[in-house]
Amino acid sequence: MKRISLVGAALLAPLFLFAGCVQASALPLKANWYANTNNLTDISGTRERLTYDLSFSPAEPAGEVTAEYHGTLVTELENVTITADKRPEGLAVGFTGYHLRSETTLAGVFSLNGEKGESFEADTIVSDVWFTSAAEGLRPVRSVKSVDIHIPNSAASSASELAVRYTYTFTAAYNEAVTRAELTLAESGKEEVKRTLSLGSGGSFFDNEEIAFALRALTLTGSLSFRTVDPARMEEADIINFAAAAAVKQETNFLMGDKTVTEVDGMRISYGYGGDNGGQAQTAVYAVCTNPEENLYRNVLLRLETSALYGLGTFTYELKEAQFAQK
Repeated sequence: MKRISLVGAALLAPLFLFAGCVQASALPLKANWYANTNNLTDISGTRERLTYDLSFSPAEPAGEVTAEYHGTLVTELENVTITADKRPEGLAVGFTGYHLRSETTLAGVFSLNGEKGESFEADTIVSDVWFTSAAEGLRPVRSVKSVDIHIPNSAASSASELAVRYTYTFTAAYNEAVTRAELTLAESGKEEVKRTLSLGSGGSFFDNEEIAFALRALTLTGSLSFRTVDPARMEEADIINFAAAAAVKQETNFLMGDKTVTEVDGMRISYGYGGDNGGQAQTAVYAVCTNPEENLYRNVLLRLETSALYGLGTFTYELKEAQFAQK
């Protein structure tokens, strides 16, 4: 086992790393985070807060190194004035768009041959992403992800040496046409890396940090493909669904106002890197829209399952509280 670098951040941040094959035309989008899904342009007064429980199921049979985790993910969406500093070339004037903040707080412990090491209680993964309205394609403007976590140490000879701290910050800034991305990686123990990346054309493009949100805007029943920047490789990548989506009655246990919601009509999809970047699929369940003018559950992500690195097990995110925009 070798010590991981940026690629290993997927161990704790699986919501935001995907990919597949390019689609020639832009995907049609709906503002499914509103009660009226046809409200593509008026984004004023947007305030949404979602809270997820994060649990972990160890792999069986267990290997030499095992892990235990628990934590929370909180996402907050709001409309903001996007200012000149968010784009590489600046902006003539500010404009109204979205700001999505996602914060994961994690605690856990690694074990070596059954012996537990030192626990960690306050690992964090925080991302901020700014992007346009659905009417303008949810085009990204800028994203910043800051990671401060513990990872397994390849050189550990005892359980007490197993957990080592790892930090990085990754920034992506896009020109207005989203044909160029300015990328910066500041990784612990390494020199800062900067790269200017020319992006392809055609289809839809979403920043890595907005993908989980953008999936709410899409029709998930057909084939799915769009482009993103893969932070691990600092290259453009594509996204694909691995199998046809399936309608499900999803058991839930989340609070919405003063009501506990126990079942939601959902759509289960599996997706991940395709082609040379292929890997294990991630499985997500999103609420479906049953009334486009009164979309009760706002196509919210209800559940996500994703595999951890090194085959340590499976992370599961489950929605526990939803405070939707009142519009």
